[in-house]
Amino acid sequence: MNESVVIVDRSSIQEGKLDAVRDGMKELAEFAQANEPRMIAYCPYLDEDRSQVTVFQMHPDSASAEFHMQVGVPLFQKFVDLLKLQQIDVYGEAGAGLIEQLQHKADMLGGAPLAISARRVCSTGLEGSEDAGAGHQAMRHHSMRDGRLHLSQESS
Repeated sequence: MNESVVIVDRSSIQEGKLDAVRDGMKELAEFAQANEPRMIAYCPYLDEDRSQVTVFQMHPDSASAEFHMQVGVPLFQKFVDLLKLQQIDVYGEAGAGLIEQLQHKADMLGGAPLAISARRVCSTGLEGSEDAGAGHQAMRHHSMRDGRLHLSQESS
């Protein structure tokens, strides 16, 4: 499986826990930047009333997403009393190991359903080429402002 994998999860923030969620997301983003060089993007977003957080992450393949799930477990556990996971959407060919890890995360954070969309409707032409992820390798996590993680482009 060489197809990119996108994971989007949505969670409601427990009453009075917004600051802790922001701190936890910042810690998770910094951890991913330092320890997950293959991850293409990790972007948490707050909704208008700051009661829900949506996390968008993109990986070059299922193995990268599985690695994120393995190394991130200690940080995910910090969110147990902060969030109630509502939904996890997975786009692309997720391996069985990744699906199992995502189900474990969903169970840990409130039993949210998984929705897996493995079949792509069209292609950009970049997928499957050796350089498909190369252009994304320069993307790095930058900072969290206004409830969103901002990415900066680094020259390679």
